[in-house]
Amino acid sequence: MDRRTFLGSAATAATVVLAGCFQDVESGDDATPTMGNDATVTATESGGSGLDVEFQDAELVRESEETADENVAVVGTAVNNSGNEYSYFEVIATFLDGNGESLGTASASTTYFYTDSSWEFEIEYGETGEAARAVSDYELSGQT
Repeated sequence: MDRRTFLGSAATAATVVLAGCFQDVESGDDATPTMGNDATVTATESGGSGLDVEFQDAELVRESEETADENVAVVGTAVNNSGNEYSYFEVIATFLDGNGESLGTASASTTYFYTDSSWEFEIEYGETGEAARAVSDYELSGQT
């Protein structure tokens, strides 16, 4: 089984098992997801404490460009700076066209996201060919 199939299956299984147990994550003060290479995501948990996760070295990558098999993904690293351990963390990518309009979302998740640890993620768009070519940017958000 290749890495992408395994990661996709694991993320789907974890999402099904843990569905309904998550809280939304806010990015910065204005609650908008973050674009670009480095971002800190802050969530307000019940009890009012914050969750700080930094996305580092995130970038949009393409494979098989200009073919019917072209695909696009966001790869990067999430760093848990919160001082807390989380049994589940999910990074959500919103894929955008050249006008900033959403083309769709996809996610990747990890379990046992320990304080001061990092996790390398890859989030595939899910469409190929012409649909993948339409993706020109992304926004990242996260949830526990």
